Amino acid sequence: MTEPPPSYETKYPIYPDVNSANQPPPRPATVVYVANVPTLGPKSTVMNCPHCNENIHTKTNYSSGLLTWLISGGCAFLGLICGCCLIPFYMDDCKDVEHYCPKCNGFLGVYKRIG
Repeated sequence: MTEPPPSYETKYPIYPDVNSANQPPPRPATVVYVANVPTLGPKSTVMNCPHCNENIHTKTNYSSGLLTWLISGGCAFLGLICGCCLIPFYMDDCKDVEHYCPKCNGFLGVYKRIG
């Protein structure tokens, strides 16, 4: 004997309405807290290196960024082309700062003055 074909209800069960009163309350959202993540700034920062897991003072390297070029271009636009427009390239306060680990030389991040 062959079985009868399944009915529509067994093939496609009817699920209760999501808004019905018999539903359990929704679970609260999981919140993940990240601790000890310092923000990298223009100066050396004390942090835990994610590469070698050591407590370090970051090693900084200054590189010319957008602010350096904008100040230099602004000086040239104002007519300071006799070498004065090169001053921002010699000032660390105008440059972006790259942070490295002094123990493993791992790259930790960049502090950008603009952008």
